[in-house]
Amino acid sequence: MRCIPRLPTLARSCLLAAALLFSTASHAQWATIDWTIAETLLAIGAPVSGIAQQPGYHDWVGEPRIPEHVSDLGLRTQPNFELLAQSPPEQTLLSPMFTGLIPRLERIAPVGTFALYSPGTDTWQEMQTLTRQLGELTERNAEADALIENTQQLMRELRYPPGNASPLLMVQFMDARHVRVFSENSLYNAVLEQLALPNAWDEPTNAWGFALVGIEALARYPDATPGHR
Repeated sequence: MRCIPRLPTLARSCLLAAALLFSTASHAQWATIDWTIAETLLAIGAPVSGIAQQPGYHDWVGEPRIPEHVSDLGLRTQPNFELLAQSPPEQTLLSPMFTGLIPRLERIAPVGTFALYSPGTDTWQEMQTLTRQLGELTERNAEADALIENTQQLMRELRYPPGNASPLLMVQFMDARHVRVFSENSLYNAVLEQLALPNAWDEPTNAWGFALVGIEALARYPDATPGHR
């Protein structure tokens, strides 16, 4: 008979534990040093607690905008570990270019690494794979699938008839005399391919798909139409 009064207490304890577990899962936060991962997380509505180098993100990426409550983790190459440790995320998400930070980041929270701009891979397919992986990780599978489908639909609507477009030079001005020119292995080039737009640049590019050149190099492509951001 002495056990009977304890049953309601035990039940309440179980319900409280379940509620706390649900609350923890539903409020899981993710942090990232990489801007491509950051914009994908924001695009699928995943809860984000920290993104590195936010002024640079807004200058170079722009959209989706970072919500005001998301902490700025400092430089991508030198994040603020103390700030990150004040409220450890569920995971800190990286691309391979930041793997040197893993030993220190793992002292704070688990680290997940995702492939980006891998040499010899189809960049468009790799971006879709990344989106699905982040959707699964953050329990935003439906949002990830919707983002992919909406993007593909937009590409179909904007696609040029074959042979109807002049070659393009995709450039980004770095200063008054230098530009980045995007081609193989870049997201810009992947979009051009989806739109059936030819890329005029036929020189080598780096691992991120761009070449940093003097503006005079563009004169070698007199028939190309410049496009810039």
